[in-house]
Amino acid sequence: MLGTDWKRIQLLLTPEMVERIDDWRRQQKNLPDRNEAIRILLDKQLASEGIAASEDQ
Repeated sequence: MLGTDWKRIQLLLTPEMVERIDDWRRQQKNLPDRNEAIRILLDKQLASEGIAASEDQ
């Protein structure tokens, strides 16, 4: 369950982007749901650009 410190956002994606996310999800050992996949991919991209994750995640 999400804690009270999480923020909900709405995100509009093209069908092609959703398909790309779903393709990536299916390649993972433990199939993450779409929301978790987006969080993982976003975190990976931010980390690759040197933006560190906060320690309270």
